[in-house]
Amino acid sequence: MKKRSLFGLLISAVFLYLAFRKVDFGLLAESLKQAEYIWLVPAFFLMLVSVVFRALRWRYLLRPVTEAEFVHLFSASAIGLMANNLLPARLGEIARAWVIGEKAGISKTASFATIVVERVFDGFTVIFFLVVVLLFGKMDLPAHWVKMAYAAVSFYVIAIVFLALMRFNREKASAIVKTLASRLPASVAAKVDKLLRSFLEGLTVLKRPRDIAAAGLLSFLVWLPNIIVMHLVIRSFGLDTSFLVTLTVFIIVTFGIMIPSAPGFVGTVQYCFVIGLGLFGVKESEALSVSIVYHAGTFLPMTAAGLFCLAREGISFSGLRAAVKEEKVAENDSGLTTPEEDR
Repeated sequence: MKKRSLFGLLISAVFLYLAFRKVDFGLLAESLKQAEYIWLVPAFFLMLVSVVFRALRWRYLLRPVTEAEFVHLFSASAIGLMANNLLPARLGEIARAWVIGEKAGISKTASFATIVVERVFDGFTVIFFLVVVLLFGKMDLPAHWVKMAYAAVSFYVIAIVFLALMRFNREKASAIVKTLASRLPASVAAKVDKLLRSFLEGLTVLKRPRDIAAAGLLSFLVWLPNIIVMHLVIRSFGLDTSFLVTLTVFIIVTFGIMIPSAPGFVGTVQYCFVIGLGLFGVKESEALSVSIVYHAGTFLPMTAAGLFCLAREGISFSGLRAAVKEEKVAENDSGLTTPEEDR
């Protein structure tokens, strides 16, 4: 745990250096002064709306297990996002699985299984946005970025085919995964096996087409408020950019925060903004100022909402931290790992 936390801090430090190395601090301060911060007011409510959609989606995915109450799902989701902002090693997923288990009597194994399926829906949603950018963006992006984008789309097309195989021929799909995993180191193979079993358990939701459609629509609605917030923040700096430009930056940031980092994705968010807006001629200082405001506009509401829900559920922050660390140690002792949240 400590090694992983230190590695995340090191990665964040590297990205912060890359983000700040060419910045004119005078221009950075001037850009921050000129921003119209009134746009952060709707950003606060939009981030809460995103949590509402996240909780509703989780309710559909948990339906084969139990009919969980929305209030507990909302609290667990908000607490998980808050934990990712404040705790190391992205312990948010473990936190929300523990909270929903304690408050709704749901098996943590079942909860983790649905979280794995959630990540798949999230991945497909982001890829959908990427396809929209590729088809309708008509932007002069560097060739290597376009190649990377098509590679990501191809990967998810293969994933869709594999998911269909798992749905209709689970034994064959499992055999393929185990054959591939057998060539990996034992520790990695154990993690792959755990992930597969978790996903197969969560795959029960795919037996209900109506739930699949609902989860897919809600996955889109989970991310849309975040994209709108990003667009509002970019426009608040007087940058006359299109929504497709914002969508491009959002995709880069989303892929960037998958990299291990310090709590709250510090450093990766800043550098990804510098890269993303830089593709459209925005100077490093201005791009960095946008990233600072956007990061604050998403970090603070989610952290505040999570702490509020934590208090409402009668759980102390120290108690939550101790519980998730205990759950993590139990997973590691069994040679297994739990899925982690991207965002």
